[in-house]
Amino acid sequence: MGQSYTKVTHTSWGGKIMNSFVGALIGALLFLGSFVLLWVNEGRTDWSVVARGSTAVEASAVDRGAEGKFVSVSGPLSAAEPLGDEPYLKPGAYVNLQRVVEMYAWEEQSSSETRDNIGGGSTTTTTYTYSKKWTSSPANSSGFEVPAGHENPPLSVEGRDLRAAQLSVGAYQLVAAEIGLPGGQELRLTPEMVTPVEGARLEGKYIFQGLGTPQSPQVGDVRISYRALPVGAQVTAFGTLEGDTVAPYLHRGEDVFYRAVEGGRANAIESLHTEFVVIGWILRLVGFLMMWIGLSMVFGPITAFLDVLPILGDISGFAISVVTFVAAAILSIITIVIAVLAHNLLALIVVLLLVAGGVYAWGLSKRGAISARTSGSTSKP
Repeated sequence: MGQSYTKVTHTSWGGKIMNSFVGALIGALLFLGSFVLLWVNEGRTDWSVVARGSTAVEASAVDRGAEGKFVSVSGPLSAAEPLGDEPYLKPGAYVNLQRVVEMYAWEEQSSSETRDNIGGGSTTTTTYTYSKKWTSSPANSSGFEVPAGHENPPLSVEGRDLRAAQLSVGAYQLVAAEIGLPGGQELRLTPEMVTPVEGARLEGKYIFQGLGTPQSPQVGDVRISYRALPVGAQVTAFGTLEGDTVAPYLHRGEDVFYRAVEGGRANAIESLHTEFVVIGWILRLVGFLMMWIGLSMVFGPITAFLDVLPILGDISGFAISVVTFVAAAILSIITIVIAVLAHNLLALIVVLLLVAGGVYAWGLSKRGAISARTSGSTSKP
């Protein structure tokens, strides 16, 4: 059961106004930063388009005719030697291993409720709740509001990522330390796979280490699990062919593209496109939220002044939220459209031609109308 503590703070009207001006400055930075994020996002490279331009080579033998070209090769991933994780996991047929470490630790959660007072001040009631949970990033308990009785010890085992030193797809070698690999899957541990370590034991899918038990852990206990990419995973590797090695590809002399993507060539290209689209929409949403929140914070001092009567502060706060939402939506759409055109030469040319054509057609229609009026007036007796 969690432990709860309550803290009550009072802020004067003057203090709220000062805080609102600080918030307005932060909001202005968020507002300006949203334009940068939206602009940069639309200029990202769609690696699926780049990947379609690669030369597909067979994995069975090195294609000497493709020397120096941007290539793609599909087949099972191989590792020259077994990969393990001392002192816990014996070497096995893995391309990549991720050691996931979790500690049973105290966690602080807080929730606040602010009530506006007549005269412009406010009273904030904050409730801090402490509970124990398994976490891969235990908090530094010295930063807790109430650290006494909620101390977390340092993490005794660190997580780590390992990969085989030599990788290949068919006859082609890969630069193991540099190539991007697909994510692994949860590894089902068995007693035969685990190295005996003093103080550690296999409990289900975890290597457990500590003074408690998996069913009744104590703060500071650790459990270890693994994610692994096995040898034989079907991938498509993209890069520049140098001898018998698929090396990093430098796109337009600037951006490095060096990936092994799960699946055959068509599936890999589709995965790259899906990744591009999903990230693009996420960043658009983040940019819009930055703009909306930033604008709302910029107008925060208005609400702070009107909070001398709480009902006026509430009405102004709601009105500002609605207006800034609409403004942020319009500005985000305009920014995205302009950025898309600026980063896409073909689309920009098409739009300019359409605009020029529209202006030309409008000019013709205007001249035609003027000519018609002129001829009509001269034909009268």
